[in-house]
Amino acid sequence: MAEIFAAIRPGARICRSQRVFLRAGLGLIEAQPWYANRKAHYSAILGRLALCMDWDDGTARPGHELLRGPHRPGCADLDCDCPGRVSPDTVSRAIAWFRSVYLLGLVSPGVTAGFRPGVLHGGEGNLAAIYVCTVPRERSRALPCPGAGQREFADLSGFCFSVRSRSPRAHEKTKVKCENARPAGGLPMLPRPGTASLRTCPRNRSEALAAARAIQDHCGELAQLSDRHVRHLARPWFTAGRPPQDFLDALDHPPDGPQHAYTQPVRDPAGWARSRLAPWLRPDGTLPPTPAQAAAAADRARQAEQAARHREQETLRQQAVDALAGGLGDAARAAMRAASPATARALDRAALTKTARRPPAAGTTAGGAGAAPAAADPVPVSLADLARQCARIRDPAKRQVLVAAYESARASAGKPGTPGT
Repeated sequence: MAEIFAAIRPGARICRSQRVFLRAGLGLIEAQPWYANRKAHYSAILGRLALCMDWDDGTARPGHELLRGPHRPGCADLDCDCPGRVSPDTVSRAIAWFRSVYLLGLVSPGVTAGFRPGVLHGGEGNLAAIYVCTVPRERSRALPCPGAGQREFADLSGFCFSVRSRSPRAHEKTKVKCENARPAGGLPMLPRPGTASLRTCPRNRSEALAAARAIQDHCGELAQLSDRHVRHLARPWFTAGRPPQDFLDALDHPPDGPQHAYTQPVRDPAGWARSRLAPWLRPDGTLPPTPAQAAAAADRARQAEQAARHREQETLRQQAVDALAGGLGDAARAAMRAASPATARALDRAALTKTARRPPAAGTTAGGAGAAPAAADPVPVSLADLARQCARIRDPAKRQVLVAAYESARASAGKPGTPGT
């Protein structure tokens, strides 16, 4: 125990709980201005240290091989590149940083088999280093001390008056800033990136830079690049009006296939991103429209075509000439009669039908000689039609009216009538 307490640095205290150790360590890691992948590696190493912590004395003896991470199933190579494993240099840098921020204390350094006495410890192999898990000690706030008595002559009257004149529960008035107040130096003007910024297309370079940082928070491979480099890679998406979420989807999915598979760690993030984004771009470096955008463009083109056709029809309707008012119909019918006797007979039949279907004149009676049938019973144009209508009518008076109308229509057309029934 003496060696353990000797390893605790001034300003730190021994940690008795894994929860307290993880909370303090993860808070210090999150406060660092690092890339997301470095924070993730250090957090994983800190978690493995906490799992190896002894609750009785607060020590841990994990070994660097255990801190690197687990192997893939069936892998026995110590220098492998299994996904999720970090390099020995990363473990060494993380241990050194943990010791600098009062999270670890070195109780006993590690020793290899070549530097151990072979007589006493022959065949035992290497010994891992022993660390004690600590947390930074919270400094208590210094009590305020009056300035009376520090000079040659103390004047207690002013001090006593200032203490007695203030209420024991009074608080000093704090200044309230208005809405137009500028933020303090070093604070970003834009809101902190989150899921909302992934669904909003940036409108300027500053918003595009904030969107690039949000992309880095959700893509560990691009976190190794600078935010300006990520903004350059996502420029075609931002120019086309696409949100950052579409850029992340393009990194994970090809245009016509399932999600990409991760077989090994990414060694060149910029080249990896360009190879993933190349199938989405045209030869000129622009993005093709999405199915929704293509459908909207087709709908707009169809509406424009319909509007042009309606304007053309309206123009033709305004330029049309009234043939009846100009007498063109009578001239055309006269020319057709002169050209063909069959056409003349067809025009006569059409005129007879039109005259027979004309409604009766006002003031006529059903029993008169020139009476016409009601509007509901049209004048028959042939004997067969007259027979069918007379078969449907049971009233003899109405039958007489129908026959009279048929005879008058035949007489006006210049054809002999038929005897009444």
